[in-house]
Amino acid sequence: MMGAAILTVLSGLGLYWRDSAGFVGTWVRSGTALVFSLGALLGLGAVGLGMGVAAPVGKRLGVLAAAVQAEGGPTADEAAEMQRLQPRLASASTWVAILLLLATAAMAVARYVP
Repeated sequence: MMGAAILTVLSGLGLYWRDSAGFVGTWVRSGTALVFSLGALLGLGAVGLGMGVAAPVGKRLGVLAAAVQAEGGPTADEAAEMQRLQPRLASASTWVAILLLLATAAMAVARYVP
């Protein structure tokens, strides 16, 4: 997933460069470019939140789940940590989805902004 996110960011940067004819200042200050930029920032926020919060929390939950399965049941500490991490992962995932939805919407309508 991280590889796909990085490739998406790089391809978006390439498309922005192509659309702007090499980051020409007049185009970069147009309404279209500003909405594309807003979409890009929202997308980068989603990538950052996914890589910085959701991925590490998900990885930790996976490690805990493997330990619980190997032991046949969770210890009190493991259960408490899992209960603490699950809402954090759910919240981060929800925010990533919202940011991606807004980024997609911004990039979809950018062509129509004068």
